[in-house]
Amino acid sequence: DVNPFVLPKTQDILFIREKQLKMIKKNNRLKRKNHVQDKTTFATRIKARIGSMKRFYELDAVDDVEEDEDKDDDKPRKCDPAWMISTVKSCHYDEESLKEYINRTREMFLLQYSLSVKEETMQKMDAIAAKEEENLNQANTHLEESAVAFEEFLKENDKFSVDAVKIAEQETKDKLEKMIEMKKATAQMMNVKSEISKLAETLKEYLKYKEFLDNVAPKEWKEECRERELLKRQKVKQVKKKQKEQIGPSTLSVTTKSKQETWKDVFGSRIQSRLVITSKSLYRSSQCKGVVAPESITHEHKPVYCSSEAATHVPEPHVDLTDNIQTVTRFEELENKTSGRSLHRTDSSKDTKQGSKQAIKDTNSSGVKETYCITSRNNVLKKIKRKEKKSLPKCCVSLLSFSFSGQQPPKKNKMLEALNKKIDEVYRSCIGDVQAQINTLQMLTNIEGRLQELFECLETVPVALLETIEKIKQKENRSRIREERLKHQLSIQEERLRRTMERATADAKKPVGRKLVFRSIPPAVKRKKDKADLSVCRKQDELQYFFT
Repeated sequence: DVNPFVLPKTQDILFIREKQLKMIKKNNRLKRKNHVQDKTTFATRIKARIGSMKRFYELDAVDDVEEDEDKDDDKPRKCDPAWMISTVKSCHYDEESLKEYINRTREMFLLQYSLSVKEETMQKMDAIAAKEEENLNQANTHLEESAVAFEEFLKENDKFSVDAVKIAEQETKDKLEKMIEMKKATAQMMNVKSEISKLAETLKEYLKYKEFLDNVAPKEWKEECRERELLKRQKVKQVKKKQKEQIGPSTLSVTTKSKQETWKDVFGSRIQSRLVITSKSLYRSSQCKGVVAPESITHEHKPVYCSSEAATHVPEPHVDLTDNIQTVTRFEELENKTSGRSLHRTDSSKDTKQGSKQAIKDTNSSGVKETYCITSRNNVLKKIKRKEKKSLPKCCVSLLSFSFSGQQPPKKNKMLEALNKKIDEVYRSCIGDVQAQINTLQMLTNIEGRLQELFECLETVPVALLETIEKIKQKENRSRIREERLKHQLSIQEERLRRTMERATADAKKPVGRKLVFRSIPPAVKRKKDKADLSVCRKQDELQYFFT
């Protein structure tokens, strides 16, 4: 909206009045410089002007009027002296005193001054309004720019959010796919492990059967096996010698093969040692049962597949018992010998197995519980340790300030008494009445022990019950906070009512006038002088002015 009180720039409405005021001020300055004898009043100046005009026109009124009328018909009426005289005569001048004239001029001056002040204020207000309009325009432009930038920011933010959602969805898909792959791989691993365990069990059974057959086999068959092994070893040694003698471009391949053979020999030796241990254990068990084993088992027994050729091509085992009838008869003989003893031992072994299984279960369950409790206590103690480490420097500083400060001993004693009272209150609220005379340190240790017991009890409490208790406590805290807020608001309202009542009942203050400004000085008291003294002073001033 355009301001309707703005002056037009092309026109100067108050320019004439300003010019007149400037001319009047200039004339007044010039008249001030005149001497006393040259100065005149406004009334004397008007009278002199009117008298001169009267004299001039009384002398040449008749002769000049006709000539002037003939010559100066084209002149304006205001330049005609006759018209001026007639207008002056027509004007009615009231006789007024000097005091009235001064008051009238003063009023005129005040009006002119107020007009000039108002014009200046109007100009200042116009300048301020123009500046405010410019500032408003600039603010509007800044607001529009910021709105555009904010819209762009929102668009970019929306784009980023959409991209982030897409990326998150893609990541979740990839994660699910990887989880499915991991599950498949774990399932395959479990299947492979189960197959390996089954094969290991079958292998153990086969090894037991082999050991049993080795124990039952005669000495002649074992001697034949040894002779075969010796022949094979001799052959392997001969082959190695031939390979060493051959020196050619294929030395590297030979060395690698020999390394592989050595590794196979080592592997075979390890298996041999394990088989020997198992055979010894079976031999001892057979001795306990009454089975007589041959002497060849006690000697070092190296299997057939310890050589390099046996590692690559496994030969078929040589069995002494070729017919099924021989094996059955041998097996029946052994069963008849061991059946009597095994019956007595099976019952006792079953009882011992059941007892051992139950004991193992009990120990496992108790061990799990103990480990869980120990880990939970360890975690709690770690948390307490961290808190104590954090609060340690503050405690050290407070202790130093307490010990090295310039406090007097009675003040320290008062503080210690207050601490003892607080600890006593806490002890009574946590544990109960104080039994006998206990120090503050003992009270603190008892409180700590009670806290540890409570923590342990909390661990045994179910999670659902704890959650319900926490919810109840939260509700109680909320209700307490609401009550405190209501009490605070009521206290504020009561305070306001009290203040309003005090204002209403208070006595009315008498209005005091405007106080004097700090820089203003009261007008000096002038003593009245006598007329005789004034006349003497005037004469002296005139003499000094005229004769100096």
